[in-house]
Amino acid sequence: MAKVVYKSYNQNDNLLFPHCIGDFIPENDPVRVLDAIVEHLDISAIEATYKGGGASSFAPRMLLKVILYAYLQNIHSGRKMEALLKRDVNFMWLSGMKRPTVCADSGYGSEMNYEYMVSNQITPFVKYNMFHAEMKRKRRKNAFLIENMFYNKELDFYICPMGQHLEFVKQIKEKSDLGYESTKSVYRAKDCSRCPLRSMCYKGKHNARTIEVNHRNNELRAVARELLTSDEGLMHRSRRPIEPEAVFGQIKYDNHFKRFSYRGKRLVKAEFAAIAVAHNIRKMIAKGYCVCSEVAVYPYKYERRQPNHLLVAFFVVNSDLILLHNPQCQQV
Repeated sequence: MAKVVYKSYNQNDNLLFPHCIGDFIPENDPVRVLDAIVEHLDISAIEATYKGGGASSFAPRMLLKVILYAYLQNIHSGRKMEALLKRDVNFMWLSGMKRPTVCADSGYGSEMNYEYMVSNQITPFVKYNMFHAEMKRKRRKNAFLIENMFYNKELDFYICPMGQHLEFVKQIKEKSDLGYESTKSVYRAKDCSRCPLRSMCYKGKHNARTIEVNHRNNELRAVARELLTSDEGLMHRSRRPIEPEAVFGQIKYDNHFKRFSYRGKRLVKAEFAAIAVAHNIRKMIAKGYCVCSEVAVYPYKYERRQPNHLLVAFFVVNSDLILLHNPQCQQV
C-alpha cells in the first residue's frame, strides 16, 4: 500500500516574505467591484464632519467600504461586522487589517408613521400590516374579531356576538424603541363561563374575555383604508407592484433588511442610502460585471476598445467613470 503523504502546515510559522492579503482575493471577486466604486466616491461631505485634534480617526472611506460590503452580504448588525473584520479575508482587505467597532439601535411604529404624515400634511397612501387581511370576506364575517364588534363610542363599551357588554377597565401606555408613546384602552366582559360560543370567541383561561384597543391607531388606519380603496388609491396600488414593490421585496426579504438600525431622520436617511448603493452594486455583480485589470477611470470620456473587446460598463461616480466589464457578454 502506498504511503499517504499530507501537505505540511504550521499555524504559528512566520513567513519570510508575507503574502499580500489581496493575493487571496480573486480578480473578479465582487468585493473588488465595490472597492473600485467607493474609491472614486466624493465623500467630502462625510469628511467635513470630522474635527481635527486628539487621537487619529478611522478613515471614513474605509468604513464606508466595510458597511456597504456587509450590506452586500446581507449583514446589518454592527457586532457581526466587527467579528468579520477579525476573521473574513475580504473584510480584512477592505479595512487594511483595521478593526473599527460599529454599534446600532432599532425601532419602528406604524401609528407613529401615520401621525407624522398627518401632522406634515402628507396624504397617507400607506398600507398597514393587516390591510389585505381585512379586505378578505372571511375576516369581515368573523363576528368575534374586535374590529367587527359593535362599539358604542358615546358610552365606551363593546358588544360581543352574544350581546354581552365589554366595559372599559383602564388605559395602558406603551412606548416603542424610538420613544413614541401610544395609548390602549382595556375592556372586559363580566362572565363568559357559560357562553355556548366561548371556544369560538377566545382561547384564554379566564372566564371573562379581555380586549385591548388602540383607538387612535384605528382612526388613522380608517383614514388610510378609505384612501387606499378609493380610485386614486387603487391607481397607486396598481403602480406599486411594478415600480417599488420588487425592489422593496428584494431588500426586505432576500437581503433580510427588515428594520432600520439607527434613530433620527439624518441617520436613517444615511442608512437607506447605503442600502440603496449596496442593492445597485449587487445588481451589477449579478450581471457579471467585474473590475477590468487596468481599472481605468475616464472623466467625461467614453472610449470604445477593440471590436472584439468584452462588453464594458461605465459606472458614473461624480463625473468620473469607473470601467467595468461583463466577461459573459461579447460586444457585437
